[in-house]
Amino acid sequence: MRRIGPAAGSVLALLVLLVLFLSPPPAWSEAWKEAYLKGLDLMDAQKWEEAVQAFEKAIQANPRENKSVRLYGMRYGYFPHRDKGIALYRLGRWEAATQALGESLRQGFSEEAARYAELARKRQPIVELPRVFRGTWWDYYERGLLHSERGLWNLAVEDFRAALKGQSREERFARTYGVHFIEYFPVREMGVALYHEGQFKAAVQALERSLATAPTAKAAYYLNLARAALLRQSAPDRHPPQIKIGAPPDGLLTNLAKVEVHGTAESRNFVAGVEINGEPLLIETAAARLPFAQTVLLSPGQNLIEVVARDLVGNEAKATVGVLSDREGPVVEIERVARSAAGRIQLDGALYDNVRLGALMIDGRSIPLSGVTESKFSAEVRSGVDSVLIEAADAAGNLTRARLPIPPELRQPGAKRWPSVRLVAWGPAVPVFFHTREPLTIELEPVPTEVQQETMPISWIVAAVSGLAAVKINDEAKTVRQAEGAKPQIFSHILTLAEGENVFIIGAADRAGRTVSKKLTVVRKVEEVNQIGSRLSVAVMPFQHKGKPTEFYEGAYEAMVDALVNQGRFKIVSRVQLENILRELKLSRTELVDPATAVRVGKLAAAEAIMVATVAEYTREAETYVQLINTETSTVLASKDVFDPAKSPGSVQLKMRELAAKIRQDYPVVAGAVIAVRDRRVAVGLGSQKRVRPDMKVIVYLEGDPLIDPETKVVLDRNVELLAEGLLTEVRPQVSFADIKKGEELSRIERHVAQRKSLKVITK
Repeated sequence: MRRIGPAAGSVLALLVLLVLFLSPPPAWSEAWKEAYLKGLDLMDAQKWEEAVQAFEKAIQANPRENKSVRLYGMRYGYFPHRDKGIALYRLGRWEAATQALGESLRQGFSEEAARYAELARKRQPIVELPRVFRGTWWDYYERGLLHSERGLWNLAVEDFRAALKGQSREERFARTYGVHFIEYFPVREMGVALYHEGQFKAAVQALERSLATAPTAKAAYYLNLARAALLRQSAPDRHPPQIKIGAPPDGLLTNLAKVEVHGTAESRNFVAGVEINGEPLLIETAAARLPFAQTVLLSPGQNLIEVVARDLVGNEAKATVGVLSDREGPVVEIERVARSAAGRIQLDGALYDNVRLGALMIDGRSIPLSGVTESKFSAEVRSGVDSVLIEAADAAGNLTRARLPIPPELRQPGAKRWPSVRLVAWGPAVPVFFHTREPLTIELEPVPTEVQQETMPISWIVAAVSGLAAVKINDEAKTVRQAEGAKPQIFSHILTLAEGENVFIIGAADRAGRTVSKKLTVVRKVEEVNQIGSRLSVAVMPFQHKGKPTEFYEGAYEAMVDALVNQGRFKIVSRVQLENILRELKLSRTELVDPATAVRVGKLAAAEAIMVATVAEYTREAETYVQLINTETSTVLASKDVFDPAKSPGSVQLKMRELAAKIRQDYPVVAGAVIAVRDRRVAVGLGSQKRVRPDMKVIVYLEGDPLIDPETKVVLDRNVELLAEGLLTEVRPQVSFADIKKGEELSRIERHVAQRKSLKVITK
């Protein structure tokens, strides 16, 4: 074969590159270029309206301007927003021209775009307030908002700067005169206007300043946009974010139904979002280093947990850990029960596990195993016993536990060898063997019908004369070994229990096509202090809308109530009860705008707190601000807001769920221990590090020893004695102090503490 020399190879490579360079690109990739070039030709012909349409078509195909793109020949530069703005200016559509040119400036400064933007602003009519402009700081602020609404960003910046000279402090309720108040965020709004002007560095500085003094969701949203634009103008880090997963370790084997995933994500471009198994975390402001934590539900078997982190310029990184959730204990196959030559009872069988075997105990005695996932076993049992307790564990901590009866004919010394065993019935307390012709049976180990814990292990025995084909629990298949004939197999499973009644169906099928099933009902009773009835009772007041609500946000109140109820953080007062009280007091919904009236209604509804909210809608965006107010002290327990940058159908439901999640995060349910009683105050192990705050209500209780079933080791019940309700008055980083109103309740707590009893506390 003839070899190609270095010189010939170089020539060939150049020819290939030349062919690739001269080859026309696919038609779809040139659509934006063709539309843009057509728009330029139409501008040369002064066909401004048609040029605007051509540029809009180009923008739809490729919205990113690029000064380096090659059009044809030696002509470079793709500026559809800029040229659309110029065409709109020629048409006398000053406002639309300003917006298009502003978008061009946001993507990158150009002298021509800036010049036409200034010309368009000067030609726009002056925005006037609906009242006499008197030059007060609130006049400048409200006019600045009107300028922003119309896209007159330069004029808006001037007005906000003028407002700041008169009042420099941002606040949610700023008094203008008398009893008139307005929301006042001039620094934030100036930052938003500067962003739209393309002055990204100044925008970042203004928005950071606003967040440091008066945090809002809108400021966080635009800070992320301004930082991203500033990074693109400079040289953003091309490396994706770095993800470090602290827990769980990769390859973890567990029998739990859920696991906490936590770690950190870092990026020089600021981490803007983190998703864990597709669920986005609640992140408002992008950060260079972002810790994350989330509880993930596990499915039986192998679980691949994926963490995705994205930075402000779109770089994305993924990290995964594998977790094996094994909730199935070893399968125990009983092969033979017989009298040994020495006159003792001999039990022979086999163990199988789908992951790894642990230990085998028979009547409390350890039995050696020979394999990792499969093992034969043989054990001798003392004579005279009625039954044998078999406990087989695996490496995940699952336990298959059953008590096998010894047939009467084998219990006495001198009995003949009994080659096999057939399980046919299981009594309510003691399992027994009968000789019967039942071909397929399921016998369930006795289990409690009412428990308190979230999970509960169960075991059952299946015997099939014709061989076992399948075993399921609530349609989840179990590992089945093809046992010969009537050799019974013992199965186990960890049940995950919801509050209230839980129903499970255990089914089996043999190789002859026969089926059998058994129903198991277990009630999980949650401790009183953890029930929804013990949570803080909250009345959600009708929302106040600034202006007439649009179709997008007219259902905000209902969406918020639904989100709170589904969340389960608070005990929500029914809407019917509120309406009845309003009718009795002859009050309208609009009168609840007055905080004093809302608090009075909340008290009549037996609510410990009220939730009041304000929705402000604008042309394209909306803000919702909510406060949780104590009805006894009228103090604000929590306050949060959400920002919707682009109203659309369904966005109100998403935003109200986000708002409910923020309130829960800001006003959480946390538990701790009572440390001491000092100066007639109860010191508790809850502090600001756990997000507790003054005016939070807490429940102090004594938790008794659990009542544990001696056979199944399941927690059946636990005596909980409610001692008192208190109010946190002083909160430190790791400890807080609660005042107890009733003297007898405080005395009771003091006695228990003196007796060194372990008292607990939980936020209400």
